[in-house]
Amino acid sequence: MRQRLERLGTCATFVLAALEEEVAVARALQHLLRGRPTSILIASTTAPAGPEDVIGRAMLRAGCHIERFLAPVEPGNLLMLGYKDEVPVVSAPGCFRSAKPNVVDLVLPPMLARYHVTGWEIACLGIGGLLPKHRPARPCGPRRGGSSVIRFIGYSVRKWTGRFGNERTN
Repeated sequence: MRQRLERLGTCATFVLAALEEEVAVARALQHLLRGRPTSILIASTTAPAGPEDVIGRAMLRAGCHIERFLAPVEPGNLLMLGYKDEVPVVSAPGCFRSAKPNVVDLVLPPMLARYHVTGWEIACLGIGGLLPKHRPARPCGPRRGGSSVIRFIGYSVRKWTGRFGNERTN
């Protein structure tokens, strides 16, 4: 995730890790939200399984409303987007770990520019096929708890400079 943010000319101002349990994740989200970040990115060890999942329930407990779950983009269809006031909270799909393009690359730049990305706009992304390899599906159903191995990592991102990291300044 750090490399993806650096390509966009920004970085995480605060990174917080917690056990992937509803109460712990909600508390971590509330702590990150106190800093009034441009956006919060949630990177867990598995892809979100929906609003009934540990991460989805924690987002709701922290006061977020879920704007959209699922995106018509592969890889990255398991994206979950919520908002707490005007701060977007994105639970990134498992493919965020890859440096290859995925749905996070499509939604992150406008969010960093403080544009309010709607569920409808994510639904209209239907370009699909960003990566030629098809990955096997993960088991269906929400996760029901955490263990000491599973972690939640929240990234609080500062305001975007409006430039990508590879641009030259003259």
